[in-house]
Amino acid sequence: MASIAKPGLDDWDVFALISKWSLEVEKGKKSSADYFSDKIHHVASRALQEMVRLAFKGHEGCAKKLHLILTSHVHHFDKLCHQNPKLFEPIARKTTYWPALISCLTDTKKRNEQLMEMLNLGHDSGINISGKQPSSDIPEVKAAYFLHGVMEVYRQGWLDQPAQAKLLRAEWRRINKSLGRPANYRPPKPKPIPTTPEWEEEFRLSGESHKLAKDLQPLTRQNYKQWFEASWPLFLSRYKKDFEKRKCFAHYWQSEAFMEPDPSNPDKKHLISSARGDIRHAIKKQIKQAFRSIAPKSSPVG
Repeated sequence: MASIAKPGLDDWDVFALISKWSLEVEKGKKSSADYFSDKIHHVASRALQEMVRLAFKGHEGCAKKLHLILTSHVHHFDKLCHQNPKLFEPIARKTTYWPALISCLTDTKKRNEQLMEMLNLGHDSGINISGKQPSSDIPEVKAAYFLHGVMEVYRQGWLDQPAQAKLLRAEWRRINKSLGRPANYRPPKPKPIPTTPEWEEEFRLSGESHKLAKDLQPLTRQNYKQWFEASWPLFLSRYKKDFEKRKCFAHYWQSEAFMEPDPSNPDKKHLISSARGDIRHAIKKQIKQAFRSIAPKSSPVG
């Protein structure tokens, strides 16, 4: 639900703030530039979130405006990428997705393909982007892609932690100076958010994987087992400890591999007594193998 704006807040107040923040970014001082660019990002994201929410609710006007906003700005983003690919290549190399316009026009399709090559899209993403690629329609592959994505965020977080901590300290010094507070002032920690036992267990499991991500190197076909083991608590956090009961794994329960003839009715079959344990083992084995299949065929350089 949208939050209520303060009484008397005008469009021009928002526009003036954005202009003010933009000027601060252009001054070029990194700590403050990052701070104010984050503010612009939050306002723009919030506005888009509301447009998407209203479109989901079936508001035709918002759906049209959302299309207009995205088409216009992705078009300008595309032009910017072509004009200054060096600015975006470091970002593009580490991801397999890039904003672009979908079109039935051949020239646009060709332009998108050229841009992917120009930016080296996905070359340092840590997953296989060459030749035959595993399909995410396969639930075990989909799980491996999800786990790799989150673990890579965790891993990069550990690598970036010293620099981020330095930026945060600098930002606190700036804020404290502007408010006349001691340079080392920090606000008291907020009260813990009420949780449930289920949430606590999810946080514990994902936290376990977060710690293990610290020792991971980029995914390869040599270390995929380590990635699988480190991400397994995260898998349990998302799919729960009785993961074999999830709908996406329902096909295992109909597999002949876990069936035997029914002694009371030779024309029928039923699950073997060890079916649950065997199915759990099979799912784990297939997800481990999926980590190998999504790993790059050659080790990343650098």
